Amino acid sequence: MKRSLVVALALCAPATGWAQTDEFIQEQQGWVAFFGTKKLPESVFVFWLDAQARLNGTATQTQVLLRPGVGVRFRPDMTAWIGYAWTPTLREGNVTIDEHRLWEQWTWDLAFDNGMKAQLRSRFEQRLSRGELGLRFRQFGRVQSPKYGRAILVAWDEIFFAFNDTKWGQQAGFDQNRLFLGIGMFIDSAVRVEAGYMNQLVHRRDAPDPMRHIAAVNVFANW
Repeated sequence: MKRSLVVALALCAPATGWAQTDEFIQEQQGWVAFFGTKKLPESVFVFWLDAQARLNGTATQTQVLLRPGVGVRFRPDMTAWIGYAWTPTLREGNVTIDEHRLWEQWTWDLAFDNGMKAQLRSRFEQRLSRGELGLRFRQFGRVQSPKYGRAILVAWDEIFFAFNDTKWGQQAGFDQNRLFLGIGMFIDSAVRVEAGYMNQLVHRRDAPDPMRHIAAVNVFANW
């Protein structure tokens, strides 16, 4: 009950820089991302690329993510994917963590008669850093409203579970949760921009858990 109350209060109250509570360290961040998919005509193959930059509140640390992949559509609404990701963390210009990942995922896209859409995504990651492998599972769920002109309302949540401990920081069990609420705008039929608020809660075993309040801007292109 106490933990739930702290989460609710943190979601309602704006964070300023960072401040420590009994259970959480409050932080601010800014994330920008591009997500692109390319379907080949008359083919079951689909290509994926996302590129992201995540800046902490004091502008001293940036995490970069490049994630290409290829998928096979075995149903019009379902795709199986495999890919690679490089996610270095830079602090004041120096790489402090150099992580490489293999990933596999399944996506299920749902469309409803009233114009609403939803997506489920299950992803398994093999994370290699400093010569040690961490295994992690992520479950993502997203809903979006019908279009209001060119605009949509968007909500999604993603929960992360790790399978093992590593010396570079992964801890077995609940890893983190990300919740996003925002507004999307279609630039044209293939490109849209979504902007909003993301709340990220990260679990730390021997330290207060960071709760990050993130201004997020995402660009999606589907060709």
